[in-house]
Amino acid sequence: MEKLSAKESRELGKYYHTMGNLLQDFLFANWNKLDEAQRKHLDQCISTIFQQSDEMLVHSTLLVLEEAKSDLEKIRGLCQGMEKTVKGLENIQQGIHLATALAGLGLAIISKNPKEITQNIQNLASAMKS
Repeated sequence: MEKLSAKESRELGKYYHTMGNLLQDFLFANWNKLDEAQRKHLDQCISTIFQQSDEMLVHSTLLVLEEAKSDLEKIRGLCQGMEKTVKGLENIQQGIHLATALAGLGLAIISKNPKEITQNIQNLASAMKS
């Protein structure tokens, strides 16, 4: 199997979490039909599944950060340039465009969407040039 993408890892983490919930419901629905060893075994499996789900979700976040590493350098450069630009601003509309572009980039970063991050980096660079 190839290396999982951030999206695939996140998707698998969500599936595992859903399956853990379903198995937990199964455990409780059949509690009286199971002996102590069966309950313990199911409970341990469910705990493992939830831990695996968490690990997959953490892994997806790390992959997003890896994918965005080159974008981080661009963002760092833009922010340094923006600091100089904002200090010398005389045009109100340009200030509004810069604020809007920076807010859009922040939303993209928080949403962990690499395509949106890239697009919003370009939007901020364009706003700085205008």
